[in-house]
Amino acid sequence: MIKYHPVTLHVLDDRELTELRARTAAARFEKLNGIKPQLVTRKDIGVDVNKHWYCAWIWDVVPDDVEYVLCMDSKILPVRKLPELPELKFAAIMDRHDRVAQGMHSATLRQTGKYFQMQLFVAHRDTRPIFEQLKKLCALPKYNLPGADQNATGFDGRGIFTPMNELIQSNFEVHELSRDWNWGITFEKQFYYEWPYMINFNANDFGTWAYFRYVNHLIEQLELAGGALDGPASS
Repeated sequence: MIKYHPVTLHVLDDRELTELRARTAAARFEKLNGIKPQLVTRKDIGVDVNKHWYCAWIWDVVPDDVEYVLCMDSKILPVRKLPELPELKFAAIMDRHDRVAQGMHSATLRQTGKYFQMQLFVAHRDTRPIFEQLKKLCALPKYNLPGADQNATGFDGRGIFTPMNELIQSNFEVHELSRDWNWGITFEKQFYYEWPYMINFNANDFGTWAYFRYVNHLIEQLELAGGALDGPASS
């Protein structure tokens, strides 16, 4: 089983006090998994790009001896201990159903039938050349189009999700993680999990952190009362 270096990537929302919430997520991850995540901000990365593209620089900010990195968006709240992972090159979770359909304009992705979201992934250092290629793509207009067109990659996560999927899937086998690794509770409405490993809050700017704080508060109160959300594995 692999040992990874966890990173909490806090780049999508850098308003005042949001870093405090990111540190809350990192602290919960450490409490549950016994490993302290490295908190990475836009300032740490030191480039000015579309905010959804900062994960392309992940290998630039982790220690040189890191073999595996687990990259998590800071809006992801850990709920229970993660299961172990086998040796792999890249692991990720299928994106929500409508974005999977939107990604199928890519010939590569039509062939695989897979479209992974990149708000949480595990990568081996062998994938670093892919990330170096991503850096060169982030300013291209084709990856920064408005999302109204079904074939557009959009200003949002699809801007990097599509080329990242194309490059990763063309060069490596992707280990598909179950959706309860990163349950998109505020937008993935057709799925429900009683025992998710982590919950991803993604609403409007203010709603995101309101949901995050409230659910974290409920979990803390449950734990103070001697309870836990460490239930059985999801089917």
